[in-house]
Amino acid sequence: MINFIRYRFVAALLSVVLVSGAVGTYIYKMIGHGRAFEYSVDFTGGTQVHLALDKAVDKQQLRTSLESGWPGCSIRDFANNEVLVRVKEYSVDSEGLASRMRDVIQTKFAGTIVTIKELSSVSSDIGATLRGKSLFAVLLALLLMLMYIMIRFWSFSYGFGAVVALLHDAFAMVTFCLIFNVEISAAVISAILTVLGYSINDTIVIFSNIRDRLARPGVTDTHEAANRGINNTLRRTLLTTLTTALGVLALMVFGGHALRDLSSVLMVGIVFGTYSSIMIASPVMLMIMGKVKSKTHK
Repeated sequence: MINFIRYRFVAALLSVVLVSGAVGTYIYKMIGHGRAFEYSVDFTGGTQVHLALDKAVDKQQLRTSLESGWPGCSIRDFANNEVLVRVKEYSVDSEGLASRMRDVIQTKFAGTIVTIKELSSVSSDIGATLRGKSLFAVLLALLLMLMYIMIRFWSFSYGFGAVVALLHDAFAMVTFCLIFNVEISAAVISAILTVLGYSINDTIVIFSNIRDRLARPGVTDTHEAANRGINNTLRRTLLTTLTTALGVLALMVFGGHALRDLSSVLMVGIVFGTYSSIMIASPVMLMIMGKVKSKTHK
């Protein structure tokens, strides 16, 4: 039997390192770039155009050409000679704007064929509304899960441990977006909510096993009960994680740019969700409960 609870302080130290690294990266990017996160037009408003070129061109000249026509535009380069251009202005005629961008590039680089793969346009008011609703959705999900776990196990310690683990998962995914400049979009928020639901399911299975053991006559060592509960469900946890990760890996490899951010965030969330269910939720629950079996289990 693996003594997971024994390594709870190591897990806590790793979490502190994660938080410290995220805070340091946030401060560095705010000082150096004026902003920490990259937001899609879903949240900032404006027009976004995804273009594909049939051959490689000089990226600096490409940027200069587009910036001369659309000052202040943001340009991101991707593999396969694809670029994502974002302008702050909301354009009703987004197709016309995309066509003008295509013409500018084809004029600058004679013989280059440019294809418009995707475009979207969102007003700044709608973007602000989506930001607020996305944050509200995540916080509401955490609150409802806390209430559900407290009612399900009739114990605040279980609910608090589960929510701390979920916050850890959400923080890990947001940190990944921060460090690797993954755009915060509606798809990424959907990925975060999906992982929260995935992770809480695994935590509930572990907690149910722990509670059943604590309910047995004569059992008073909560650490021993937690270790056995985690080990008894470990095989299920790892098999579930592996099968889910294989599906997400397929999205990462074959999904293309449209699904790359979503699948990457999902993969990070699955890994940290499994980790937090084992190494975060149970230790935090035990810390609140105490080493002596509480009256709710007698």
